[in-house]
Amino acid sequence: MMQILTHIARLLVAVTFVFSGFVKLVDPLGSAYKFEEYFGADVLNLEFLSPFALQFSVLLILAEIMLGVMLLVGFKSKLTVWSLFVITLLFLFLTWYSAYYDKVTDCGCFGDAVKLTPWETFYKNVILIVLVVFLMVRVYDIQPISSDVFAKRISLISLLVFVGIIFYVLRYLPIIDFRPYAIGKNIPEGMLIPEDAEKPVYEDTWVYNVNGEDKTFTTEEKPWSIEGATFVDRKTRTLVEGYVPPIHDFTMERDGEDITELLMDKEKLMLIVAYNLNLTDDKGMIEYLESKMLQKVVVQFFKTKKPVGAICHGLVLLARCIDPETNKSVISDYKVTSLLKSQELTAYNLTKFWLKDYYLTYPGLTVEDEVKSVLANSKNFQKGPTPVLRDDAKRLSRGFYVKDRNFISSRWPGDAYSFSFACIELFNEACDKRALS
Repeated sequence: MMQILTHIARLLVAVTFVFSGFVKLVDPLGSAYKFEEYFGADVLNLEFLSPFALQFSVLLILAEIMLGVMLLVGFKSKLTVWSLFVITLLFLFLTWYSAYYDKVTDCGCFGDAVKLTPWETFYKNVILIVLVVFLMVRVYDIQPISSDVFAKRISLISLLVFVGIIFYVLRYLPIIDFRPYAIGKNIPEGMLIPEDAEKPVYEDTWVYNVNGEDKTFTTEEKPWSIEGATFVDRKTRTLVEGYVPPIHDFTMERDGEDITELLMDKEKLMLIVAYNLNLTDDKGMIEYLESKMLQKVVVQFFKTKKPVGAICHGLVLLARCIDPETNKSVISDYKVTSLLKSQELTAYNLTKFWLKDYYLTYPGLTVEDEVKSVLANSKNFQKGPTPVLRDDAKRLSRGFYVKDRNFISSRWPGDAYSFSFACIELFNEACDKRALS
């Protein structure tokens, strides 16, 4: 009888940890964000660990899913069970802390696949710790499902597969996407709250100073009506969460103005998001610059006179877009500008001792040289004023761009605002022409 109970407990714990690890394995960044939340000043106050949130995320995910696999196949039973006890004890404390002090409303235990309230998560961990303690007592009943060698091989193969999946999803996208922003999801619909949705319920507690002593009151007691009482503090506690739409934290602002609804009403909208520009790789753009697929698309855009904009290294891609009918670059007869040779070489020479060739995407060949080489007339290349200060929304005169028919080009990020406004104007002109036709 006890052996049967041991096997049931073993299966329940193993499946829970494998499932919990897997739903986070397919999107480690989600767990990294959750670690950042826990490390925050208002939770554990361990902000010095925030830069390592992704590393902690990967380690936790691998630990969870591997301990589940090892328990399932019976590999290193004592080590596995004791490790499960330690990690479950840690989870138990964190979820109690989150629930009791209302710090983290979603612990992310099951990623985005299954949402639990803090107290639901805590009670889940209470059940888990009881099962794990039972397994610690009955650890001698946990035997390999086939042999020690088989259990070892399965554990090793699993580890290699899981590490491979992590590398893949960090470079590309989650292999299974549980997020509300997954491909195919409608953002505006995900933000809607049904009319009959459950409403949130809050409880206010008021602190007033009465006759020199701070006292706590409920709203029904109306402490503000007490003669001589002075307000000290108000605390609000959520009694009922109410309906929370799948997408509840999506906002876009410009100069402090919320433009979310304005953009969501657009018939077509493309958003390009980089969660950390400091992690960008200078050589990563080579794949983009040498893409045959992109070159074909650009050639088609120029043939149909659609609006095109390019800035900085983007001109390299256009220089390489050869029209098969003329055997020339699509910008051959256009007036253009691009990242200047002086800019590229100055940045390289000032940083080469520690960044090496970071500022030279193609050592020995600057952007300006390549762009000029495809122009029918070298005078079509326009350098513009000396680039010193960056432009912004209020100082567009600092920026520089060249507009020739359906094409706008700029030199560097310091021209970005001028370039962006010029592109918007160009795109609007194209839309007006299309509407008239």
